Amino acid sequence: PKAPDPNADMGIHRFTYALMPHFGPYNWAGVVQAAQALNAPLHSKFAAKDGVGKGECKPLLVCEDRNIIVESVKKAEASDATIIRLYEAHNSRGSAELSCSRRIKSAHLCDLMENKVASLEIHEGVVQFDYKPFEIITIMLVT
Repeated sequence: PKAPDPNADMGIHRFTYALMPHFGPYNWAGVVQAAQALNAPLHSKFAAKDGVGKGECKPLLVCEDRNIIVESVKKAEASDATIIRLYEAHNSRGSAELSCSRRIKSAHLCDLMENKVASLEIHEGVVQFDYKPFEIITIMLVT
């Protein structure tokens, strides 16, 4: 077969970029969150109404630690549990809290293959977990 011509026209390419002027350090200015919103827009799906009043919608998950990014939420491969993938984005370590609009029965730290590694404690409906710099964290919630 003939080798592709490196000078051949490669067609039309489209891309998006944005400049985000900010004051202070990038990790306090929300740069990572803005990049996530630009490059991976939110995909949503309607869920069954669970006693929520008309016009109201509580977030399914909340993690208010500015170092932690919730990357994905999905159904577990081998059960009806919910898998939450998070990562630390600012080269820091600490402790964060994850809350859910549904009552959490149990929470486990998992590896990337969704195998349970450790149990996480639940205090008043909130799961606490520790994180290290740039760590990918997988949490399994049973609600």
